[in-house]
Amino acid sequence: MDKYANLSNFLYNNYVQALEAIATTSAFLAESPMDPDTPFETDLDNEKSSLEKMSCKKDATPVQVDYVRTLVKYEDVLLAYDMAHAQFSRLDLRANYSSKEIGNIRRCHMHTAAKCDKKQEVVEDFERQMEIDEHWSPDHPERIQAQSHITHHLFFKAVDDVERLVVMRLLELTKLQMNGLTEFDLLSHNDGQIQTKQWANPLYRQASTQYFDGVHAKEEVQRLNVEVGHLMTKIHDDAIYYPCTIATLSAEDSPLDSELSWQWDQLQLLNLWHQQRIHQIQSLCGYSRPLIPGARLGAASGVSLADGGTGIDEDVDNEEPSYDGEHMQQVEGYIDGLEHHAANDL
Repeated sequence: MDKYANLSNFLYNNYVQALEAIATTSAFLAESPMDPDTPFETDLDNEKSSLEKMSCKKDATPVQVDYVRTLVKYEDVLLAYDMAHAQFSRLDLRANYSSKEIGNIRRCHMHTAAKCDKKQEVVEDFERQMEIDEHWSPDHPERIQAQSHITHHLFFKAVDDVERLVVMRLLELTKLQMNGLTEFDLLSHNDGQIQTKQWANPLYRQASTQYFDGVHAKEEVQRLNVEVGHLMTKIHDDAIYYPCTIATLSAEDSPLDSELSWQWDQLQLLNLWHQQRIHQIQSLCGYSRPLIPGARLGAASGVSLADGGTGIDEDVDNEEPSYDGEHMQQVEGYIDGLEHHAANDL
């Protein structure tokens, strides 16, 4: 009940904030030098695509470089195997090893041997592809050249990673109206591609941010319209079904009659408060819909009593209950208390 009591206040406050955001966006874009037909959505997709390419950019490497990388890994594994094999050979000398140590040495020897065989197969595949008769030694000219390429590749990859992080950070900083992209020489490694993008311009990004604030505010208004309609329909249905059910229980002399009547009295106070808030929402400049309650799925056009007596027409909620100012002040104080507690919880 507490959440329901505060519902119309929540809708009203959110509606006001959304309309203010829309008005701010409209005023900003009207005064902005940007073209009214600027494709912000398309540019956003382009920005995302560009950053994704930067994040996964990979230099195409020749097969010689891949072969040398694999050969180096094979040599490292081969060295580890030689050490494991040396320890394994000492077991035949009946050295003073415990059962656990013997098991560890055998497992290490087996694993390194299997790993060495796999790496050797990959190296031999490269050598067949490149028509190499024997492994390139460390002083082989082509291996030295490939190793140099690997070193430079690692350096440029590190630079690219730093560049990507800087660009992403700068694009966030421009939202705070801080310095633009052109002040960073590091971006020159990207051949000026980022600087030429329209979405990288600080003024454009400011306009883009404001534009999407307006888009999200309009989406929020649409959601609030749905919620306002739901609340109006709920109040409308309450005015039909509660009296109908109370009348049915009263005719049956059910003990639930008095309890439900008390709940209905409390609910009418809250619904009257909600109706006042809904009227304030509908009076806002920029409110579009809905203006009347909707129809709940499966609801009949009218509700009649179980004994065939007088039915309650849909227009019953048009006759708002009359409560004195003291009752309404109590309701308002109760709802204000809910908002106060909610603010303290935050």
